[in-house]
Amino acid sequence: MLSKKLNDPDVRILEKWLWKRPDNSERTERRENPRVEASIPAQVVLEEGPHAITVETVNISASGLYCYVPRYIAPGTPLRASIILPRHQEGQIENRFLELEGITVRTDCEEEGFMVLCPYRVAICFSGTSRRQREEIASFVQERINTNAADAQEWLSFFRQILLHRKTKACPSQ
Repeated sequence: MLSKKLNDPDVRILEKWLWKRPDNSERTERRENPRVEASIPAQVVLEEGPHAITVETVNISASGLYCYVPRYIAPGTPLRASIILPRHQEGQIENRFLELEGITVRTDCEEEGFMVLCPYRVAICFSGTSRRQREEIASFVQERINTNAADAQEWLSFFRQILLHRKTKACPSQ
């Protein structure tokens, strides 16, 4: 009886939403490196000037990052980005400082002033990263993916319990 309830369509819809499994109607990831959403403060210095621009990442991968920026940066602009990756080591948080070279590959503008202080989003492709830097970022991304998967599994278990409880309340056994 329990296995039948776990195959309930409500549970399947919830699983699909939590795990975001692509099906034929969804776009599949084409990137070489996985990325994760991560809000990390960073500094960007354009090659043309010495002043740092404070940005906030939207997502990051071993090959680049996507961030909110307060001013327009043209695609093709070379830059340096400094970020601090928070890492969990033996129950402690250890920050890793990385200085990365890259190039702007896309600039998007927010509609209707959604982010008044940072109306632009910029995609940066890393161009001068060392193997160690790429591995450091890839490790951070994998750590986040594992945490997100564990959180999703916990939520899925929680919602399964709610759905099972709702169904047993609505249809008492005889």
